[in-house]
Amino acid sequence: MSDENTTPLPSDDFTSEELAEASRIRPLEAIPSNWTVKGERNAVIFTPSVEALSPDDRKVVYDRAGAGADEAKLQSTLISFLQAKRGEARILAGAGPDATEVEQEALSQLKQVNDLSREFDRISKELSDVARFDNSFDADGNPMAVPVLRYEGQARDNRQHRLAEIIQAINRIEGSEGAKALEEAAKREALQRRAIRSQKEDAVEIQRRAETMVREERINARAATRARMLKSTAE
Repeated sequence: MSDENTTPLPSDDFTSEELAEASRIRPLEAIPSNWTVKGERNAVIFTPSVEALSPDDRKVVYDRAGAGADEAKLQSTLISFLQAKRGEARILAGAGPDATEVEQEALSQLKQVNDLSREFDRISKELSDVARFDNSFDADGNPMAVPVLRYEGQARDNRQHRLAEIIQAINRIEGSEGAKALEEAAKREALQRRAIRSQKEDAVEIQRRAETMVREERINARAATRARMLKSTAE
């Protein structure tokens, strides 16, 4: 999101149409990226395979497909998984210089939320991590294994505190602060578009005046020639 110290642009300077046009965001795959894909344009695209995934990703696909899933279900689940992965990679790449101000801000917010969400998942997993099992007995005297968490005391408190911070940060980005940053980005984009439009209008007017000046010079030159002819005739 934008720096809090940035001076906001006055919304009164823009029409609702200007802001609506400046706020438009293209589909994720259509937004210019900082990454460039290199290679053969006509390369053969093979049917994706679950077995080609990493063990962790393979487990995710199998879990989502469900036990006993047939080949068609497994393949559709794999495609959905790969599409989501592609979207994550696209967000990670960020917006290129040809993206609009709003698109750059939107992708920046998405990346922040994704990064925070991954950190949240990592810490949550740490909090449930079991270091060992101690032997104990239940109320009836039967032996039982008691899990001992890896993180206890201050280490656990610190992680729980960080989880609360992450939730607050995500809420700010997805809430009023994120919306305000997008509004400011729309104003910057509208200002840039107005400047470009003004430059184009100036170029058109300059061309028109130049053509008029050339025409005037041509007419004046011919008129001067005609005047000399008239003058010599009159003499």
